[in-house]
Amino acid sequence: MVSKISASTDDYKSKKINSLGRAEFTREGQILICDAVGPFDKDLVQAIAGVEINLFKEIIADGEWADLTIIRKSALASSEAIQTFKAYLKILTENGINSCASALVIEDMVDGAKFMVPLIVKVFEETGTNLKVFNDLEKAKDWIRQQLVQHPE
Repeated sequence: MVSKISASTDDYKSKKINSLGRAEFTREGQILICDAVGPFDKDLVQAIAGVEINLFKEIIADGEWADLTIIRKSALASSEAIQTFKAYLKILTENGINSCASALVIEDMVDGAKFMVPLIVKVFEETGTNLKVFNDLEKAKDWIRQQLVQHPE
């Protein structure tokens, strides 16, 4: 089992992609952590999907897994980005690639948090994904660990 890996949308983006946001991924055991800085556009969502797909192969091979996303600076996302993300989550779910639980960490001071969190929650609900929103990283990690214990291989 790989205990720690990292990847970034910076490695995925083509020269055509000029997204203002970025995402950095690390794996800690069976938890895939995405540290994202918005705003989010369709290109960034596609870059995130491209990076994650490569990371899923290894984490899935090691058993049940969960993901934790931290959004910093801006949570703002275009409607096109939201629809792209929803389609992506739907594909993951339909193909059995989705995690057993997702935690979203976003502080109130993040630009657009109050507006975007309900939209994000709705996307996860519509795709049948177990999501819980936090404003504290340690509480999110504790919850994710509990979810992994409740969903053993």
